[in-house]
Amino acid sequence: MTPITVLHIIDTLNLGGAERFLVGLVRALDRERVTPIVAWVSEPGPFIDDLERAGIEVIGLHARGHRDVSVLPRLVRLMRERQVKVVNTYLFVDGFYARLAALLAGVPVRVATQQSAYGDPRLRLPKWQIWLNRLLVPVTQQFVAVSQEAGEYLHRVEWVPKHKIAVIPNAIEPPPPVTRAEAQALRAAWGLAQAPGPVLG
Repeated sequence: MTPITVLHIIDTLNLGGAERFLVGLVRALDRERVTPIVAWVSEPGPFIDDLERAGIEVIGLHARGHRDVSVLPRLVRLMRERQVKVVNTYLFVDGFYARLAALLAGVPVRVATQQSAYGDPRLRLPKWQIWLNRLLVPVTQQFVAVSQEAGEYLHRVEWVPKHKIAVIPNAIEPPPPVTRAEAQALRAAWGLAQAPGPVLG
């Protein structure tokens, strides 16, 4: 089976929750079924190294700020050249440009991943962004919410029909196990070699 090309688009690859989520997801994908490509819109960041070490192609669009509409034709060209079958977006800026570009490029599946329920009023999107997101609902086949609350936000605030929302709880990649020798060396380095019981760092 020929793997399908999935383009993951995010505004930046700086340190952040959505960025970390993206990196964990694409590294775990089955490469026999999926060829992932990651594109950043306006700013690179340290997660590029993690992706490239995993053998994932990273493409920079080098937008000059969030209102640089030249990103749109560049995305359309990229999607057509790579024969992208699925586009997945994560934040407002990338979600806006990428879903429009995917529509213009004829990408059959357009997915938006919702990271936040915006429970804190200080973090809520401006009303104009909410309206633009609402306008993009009809051209988005699937919304993935990383929590039940995020799914409820999509339905209540952005007017996404419930049948378009899939709740897939966020997960954290477990750290590699620590051997007994490594644990003893750490205890000694911290001056806790004789401490009874477990030590929490």
